Amino acid sequence: MITKEQLFKPNQREVSGFGGSYENGCRDMIVAGVNWCIDNPEKAKHLSYGKLTNVYGICVPNNEYAEELDKIVTKAADGCTGAMHQACIAHILWISAHSIDEYIKEMIEN
Repeated sequence: MITKEQLFKPNQREVSGFGGSYENGCRDMIVAGVNWCIDNPEKAKHLSYGKLTNVYGICVPNNEYAEELDKIVTKAADGCTGAMHQACIAHILWISAHSIDEYIKEMIEN
């Protein structure tokens, strides 16, 4: 299980750029999603989401695994926005496809 302190270092860029509780919510969502992927590696391989071209904030699960992940992610930040959801799912999918270490490196501010 990964903690927020392990995934997000002080010198990393923000996920949202909004700071405060909004950023904290995004980070909570990503940690919850990454931990779900760690606990469910076979399901994580088959996550599928749909989104609209040129529209941000609508990210729809295309299968039961994505629906399961969505429940975990949205529960981590009560009252999350569609933009938070889509951004966090994108980060979770990137981490799942690459690695936690690569994510941390990518998020370091230069």
